[in-house]
Amino acid sequence: MRRRIAKAGRCPKTGKVRFRDELSAKTSMSHVAEMSDRERVPVRVYQCEFCLDWHMTSREERPR
Repeated sequence: MRRRIAKAGRCPKTGKVRFRDELSAKTSMSHVAEMSDRERVPVRVYQCEFCLDWHMTSREERPR
Protein backbone atom coordinates (compact mmCIF):
# COMPACT_ATOMS: atom_id res chain seq x y z
CA MET A 1 0.00 0.00 0.00
CA ARG A 2 1.39 3.38 -1.00
CA ARG A 3 1.23 6.30 1.40
CA ARG A 4 -0.24 9.48 -0.04
CA ILE A 5 2.21 12.37 0.27
CA ALA A 6 0.52 15.55 1.46
CA LYS A 7 1.76 18.19 -0.97
CA ALA A 8 0.58 21.78 -0.73
CA GLY A 9 1.84 23.33 -3.98
CA ARG A 10 4.83 25.66 -4.00
CA CYS A 11 6.04 28.21 -1.48
CA PRO A 12 5.29 31.73 -2.76
CA LYS A 13 8.56 33.05 -1.26
CA THR A 14 11.11 30.29 -2.08
CA GLY A 15 9.42 28.43 -4.95
CA LYS A 16 10.15 25.09 -3.25
CA VAL A 17 7.62 22.26 -3.11
CA ARG A 18 5.53 22.52 0.06
CA PHE A 19 4.62 19.51 2.19
CA ARG A 20 1.85 19.79 4.77
CA ASP A 21 3.71 17.79 7.41
CA GLU A 22 7.19 16.60 8.33
CA LEU A 23 6.41 12.94 7.62
CA SER A 24 5.31 13.70 4.05
CA ALA A 25 8.48 15.70 3.43
CA LYS A 26 10.69 12.92 4.86
CA THR A 27 8.89 10.25 2.84
CA SER A 28 9.39 12.24 -0.36
CA MET A 29 13.02 12.99 0.53
CA SER A 30 13.72 9.30 1.03
CA HIS A 31 12.12 8.43 -2.31
CA VAL A 32 14.06 11.13 -4.19
CA ALA A 33 17.35 10.08 -2.57
CA GLU A 34 16.77 6.45 -3.62
CA MET A 35 15.55 7.08 -7.16
CA SER A 36 17.55 10.10 -8.28
CA ASP A 37 20.72 10.00 -10.30
CA ARG A 38 21.41 13.66 -9.56
CA GLU A 39 24.69 14.61 -7.91
CA ARG A 40 22.94 16.50 -5.11
CA VAL A 41 19.98 14.92 -3.36
CA PRO A 42 17.95 16.11 -0.38
CA VAL A 43 19.54 15.31 2.98
CA ARG A 44 17.12 16.93 5.43
CA VAL A 45 13.74 18.62 5.76
CA TYR A 46 12.87 21.83 7.56
CA GLN A 47 9.86 23.96 8.38
CA CYS A 48 9.78 27.12 6.28
CA GLU A 49 9.69 30.41 8.14
CA PHE A 50 7.59 31.99 5.37
CA CYS A 51 4.84 29.48 4.53
CA LEU A 52 5.15 27.29 7.68
CA ASP A 53 4.96 24.12 5.57
CA TRP A 54 7.88 21.70 5.13
CA HIS A 55 10.61 21.71 2.45
CA MET A 56 13.50 19.45 1.46
CA THR A 57 17.07 20.68 1.04
CA SER A 58 20.39 19.23 -0.08
CA ARG A 59 22.26 21.56 2.28
CA GLU A 60 23.53 20.19 5.56
CA GLU A 61 22.29 21.72 8.83
CA ARG A 62 22.99 25.45 9.03
CA PRO A 63 25.20 26.56 11.91
CA ARG A 64 23.36 28.69 14.46
